[in-house]
This record gives sequence, structure tokens and C-alpha cells, in this order.
Amino acid sequence: MMNCLLCFQLVLCFGLSCAKFYEKDSVHFNNSLNPNNILKVHCISDQDDFGDHFLSPGQTYDFSFYESITKTKVDCDLWQGPDFRFHAKFRAYKGGGFIVHYGKKNFWDARENGIYFTHVIQLDLIVKATSKKVITREEWEKKLNAVKLRKEDMNTLVMNFLVTEGYVDAADKFQREFGTKPEIDLATITDRMAVKKAVQNGNVEDAIEKVNDLNPEILDTNPELFFHLQQQRLIELTLQENTPNSDGGSDGHQCRRTFVTDL
Repeated sequence: MMNCLLCFQLVLCFGLSCAKFYEKDSVHFNNSLNPNNILKVHCISDQDDFGDHFLSPGQTYDFSFYESITKTKVDCDLWQGPDFRFHAKFRAYKGGGFIVHYGKKNFWDARENGIYFTHVIQLDLIVKATSKKVITREEWEKKLNAVKLRKEDMNTLVMNFLVTEGYVDAADKFQREFGTKPEIDLATITDRMAVKKAVQNGNVEDAIEKVNDLNPEILDTNPELFFHLQQQRLIELTLQENTPNSDGGSDGHQCRRTFVTDL
């Protein structure tokens, strides 16, 4: 009987190599959760209780074992979140029986959107792809202080805000005081805001006319913008037909409207 068993092992060695034949199976865990989110791992098998293990983001944990000639099962519990309130229980490893595995590796990667599994690639590749570096407040402030922000850049940012929000007088005074030039002619801001106001008030036809007066080529060269305006016009017509007023008629101005922001 021992000779037969030895022959059987020799046959496996020829196919797998003896080193591979005696390699343990293993289960690996990686914490790819958000910074400061600790992962708690507890696994048990038919023969062992592997205890509680706490992984910081980017840390890994693994354990190894030999498969039994009977079935080998490893069940694991994972907890994360405040007070470890989020819990998942699953079978992390299953094997044994008629076919005994050697060197089998199960990799489990805990992320914010789920738990990912593979047994093909190595865990260090998962760590490189998904782990997040934890930056402390002190490190963040140090990096922030190291950034040299020019005054010209801040002035450009302020001017962009004034122009976008339609503050013509403030933009003009800011330009004269700090010498920061806007990207567009300030004289056109009033017309642009009039177009925006017309769309917000539901006067899409008036908005189209104002756009054409401002620049006749805008709608010709931007078919997607023209489509959105026509789409908004259809919405306004539908609102006017379906919204009742106090007299039993319809009043589209009482409805909240969707706004076209492309302008």
C-alpha cells in the first residue's frame, strides 16, 4: 500500500514538480477601503479558528494550510465602517475531496463598492491598483503650504467668477484696479445674462432671438445647443398645456423649469 502511494506521489511530482506538490494553499485579504476605514477579518475552517485581524487601508493579511483529503472549507466574516456596523459573511475557500489542490491561492480585496475575488493574479498587483495612500492633516497642510500660488492666478479666478455670474460693474472695477483682463468682452455680459434669464423664465423663443442677435453663427455651429433649446421649448409648451391655474386654465409660469446651462 505504501509503495502504491509513493508511486502515486511520484507521478504527481512529474506533472507538478515536487516543490509545487507540497506547497500550502492560502487565503489572502487586502484592505482597499477609504482612509481610516479599518477592516476586521475573522476566518474559521473545519480544523482551525484563525482569530480576529484588523487591517488598516493598504494592509494585507493571509494564512495558509494543507487541504484535507476530505472537503476543506474556510468561512470568513468581514466588518468595516463606524463601529464595524457593516458586515459580510462568505465562503473564502472550498476544496479537497477527490481532487486535492496544492499551492492554490484565493485573493479577496475589500473595497468601498464591494468585495472582489481572484485566484489568478498576485495580491501585490491588486494592492498597487486599488490601495490608497493615507495622508494625515499635517502632511496635507505641508503640501498645501508648499504650493506657490501666484497673485495673477487668483485674480484670474476672481474675474472668471464675476464674468460667469454676470457682475458687470464689479468685473469692470476689478479690471481697472488689478489690471486683470476678462476672457470675453464685458459689453456682452449683459446680453448673455439676458439670454440666460429668458431661458430660466421659460421664454425660449425670446432666448433664441437674443442669441441670434448676439451672434447669428452660434446656433448654426452648435447644433446640440439648438437642439436643447428646442427641447426646452417643447417642455415649456407642455407645461403651459398641463398646469392648471386658479381659474382652471393653465399657467406654465407657476411651474419649476429645467434650465439649459449650455449658454
